[in-house]
Amino acid sequence: MRSVKALLAEFKGMRIIHKMIIGYIVIICIPFIIFGLVFYNLIVQNVLDEYSSGRQKFLEQSNRNLKVSLAQSEAAIKLFQNNDNITEYLARKNLTDADMVFTYLKEIEPTIVYAVSGNPLIGRLSIFNNNEEQLQLPPDIQSISQLKQNIADTQRWAELRSIAPGQGKWFYNSGSKDEFPSFNYYSRIFNNQYSQELGLIEIALKPDAVRQFYETVILAEGSSYVFVDQSAKLVYRSDNFPEDPKLASGIGKLVESDDEYIYLSDKKVLLNRIHIESFGLDSVLVTPVHSLFNGMEGREGLYIGVGLLLLIALSLIYYKFAASMAKRVIRLTKHINRLNPGRPTTFKGETGNDEIGGLIQSYNAMIELNNELFHKAHRLEMMKKDAEYKMLEAQIRPHFLYNTLESMRMLAKINGDHQVADMAYTLGELLRYSITKKNPVTLQDEVVHLQRYISIQKIRMESRLVFEYEDNGVDLGSLVCPKFLLQPIVENCIIHGISGLRRTGIVRLEITRGERIMTITISDNGVGIPEDELWKLRARLDSPMLEIEGGIGLHNVNERIKAFYGEGSGLSVTSHVDKGSTFKLILLAKGGEKDD
Repeated sequence: MRSVKALLAEFKGMRIIHKMIIGYIVIICIPFIIFGLVFYNLIVQNVLDEYSSGRQKFLEQSNRNLKVSLAQSEAAIKLFQNNDNITEYLARKNLTDADMVFTYLKEIEPTIVYAVSGNPLIGRLSIFNNNEEQLQLPPDIQSISQLKQNIADTQRWAELRSIAPGQGKWFYNSGSKDEFPSFNYYSRIFNNQYSQELGLIEIALKPDAVRQFYETVILAEGSSYVFVDQSAKLVYRSDNFPEDPKLASGIGKLVESDDEYIYLSDKKVLLNRIHIESFGLDSVLVTPVHSLFNGMEGREGLYIGVGLLLLIALSLIYYKFAASMAKRVIRLTKHINRLNPGRPTTFKGETGNDEIGGLIQSYNAMIELNNELFHKAHRLEMMKKDAEYKMLEAQIRPHFLYNTLESMRMLAKINGDHQVADMAYTLGELLRYSITKKNPVTLQDEVVHLQRYISIQKIRMESRLVFEYEDNGVDLGSLVCPKFLLQPIVENCIIHGISGLRRTGIVRLEITRGERIMTITISDNGVGIPEDELWKLRARLDSPMLEIEGGIGLHNVNERIKAFYGEGSGLSVTSHVDKGSTFKLILLAKGGEKDD
């Protein structure tokens, strides 16, 4: 007898179509036949699960509907809390009986009638006033002492008095197990400032309305239901609830567990549980389900025969599709084996839109790309040589500019025009910093570059431009930063802030450093930025993807700060019209110190 290793080796050597057939028989056909009876039981269980799940979803939807109706009832409290006339009436003292009756007939009674008539669940709405001196008009207006007398349970009274402002709580009162419980909602009412409690509002639901709603929505033929509290104590049972100790025990186990439903009596009775959060009760629905399987008894042989016929039909269909896929794989394999490495060609056979077709298309795309890259190799070499020539040419041009500016400076100096000579020198240094200075630079380099830029602007604006600078002893030469960090902001201050001023314009630069954060503040006393333009500028700085006109230079500075120093760094802007603008750069320590 051959070993398992030999069988596996033989299986690996088979053609793919034979592997697919053997795999189908071993993995699908044999388990289908062997475990047919097991599958039948699973079908039975699946029917039960589908029925139970559907029943539970229906109950949950019914519970949500009830919750919505209760929320509508609770909303009636706002009609009184938000009515200034009613709250002022309840808060005032020393009113005459005539004033009380007038306010009652004008404001309170219409509001109560509107709330009760607008909701079919509400049976009564009463206000229990803390002001014992006011006229009592039961049942609509009563004293709070009357409510305390009605509620004998001290614990429940304490819960009522501790209800938070703007909140409410439902309570139920149960009599015997066969008597449907009554449900009341309480909420405290306050004055407009919520500084003084005025009383309590009680909403009593109609017992018949709640029962009719519950039975109409939930019950099916032959079903019954019970209400139990959190300790599984019976609160109410419907009229057709069967007297069965096993049933009562099963309800207790269901309430104590986290299950939504369970089966009893060999899966002949289904218990569904839903939690009515508002009332603090669990409702358990008892439904007989044995009739679901009456039609399945005695038909097991028919189901097995139909399953076998279906298996055979599926086998033939599967073989057809499997053979179709295997043929394309075999043809592609033969094409690759015959491939000429020097001149590869694409596969010309059938592709299709499935995964195998995608594989064939990817292979063809790879061959076409390989041929295209082969033809581009010579062109890339020529482009490389051309790029080297242009780079050499770009290196020559800056030297020509430097030499020209130096010649202008020397000529102006010979002619005694020292201002032009200084300007030419400063401009040359600006160009040299812009073109040849590598990025990143030190903050000292940035400040020197900025001072040169300011000196050229002062030649143009003369005494109308004043530049103030304070570094607070910070070692700028040891701090690394991206190039052109300061000059675009100062240029923005000069052009948009102070160039149009008749008074002297001041641009101030101040650098401070903390333990982990360095702050650079650039301010001016210019015309400021209008509110709408300032909003657009801030929006562009905060959301780079927004397509907003303006602020391109500041946006670029902000993005370079974030890229260099990391998130948490950035540029912020504050401005006041006719007072000036302030630009603050927050730089985290992530940029680091300059390497020695």
